[in-house]
Amino acid sequence: PVTASGGCDAATLVKAWVVDANLDIISPQLYSTGAELAPEFATTSSCPACTWSLFQGSKAKFAPSIVEASQYDATQIYFADQSITTAGYIQWKQTDSPTTTNWC
Repeated sequence: PVTASGGCDAATLVKAWVVDANLDIISPQLYSTGAELAPEFATTSSCPACTWSLFQGSKAKFAPSIVEASQYDATQIYFADQSITTAGYIQWKQTDSPTTTNWC
């Protein structure tokens, strides 16, 4: 969580997400403005207990939100070092729409 009152309450929330069988995807946001040239791996400053290790063994797929696809290799490497397997990513940056008008 970006903000949560009570500091460690945020860690309790993350721990609940990780074990919840009702969640299919957990997607932490690795950018602030959407203009970043590289993913941001800083954890929530208001919660010292909110480390990446909380996501280890998540039941849901771990698919971080990044600015663009070119950042995925760095993301995979970073989280592999944290013992977290990524299952893809969600891209924030919009892409151009296809120019075809022949939609099916």
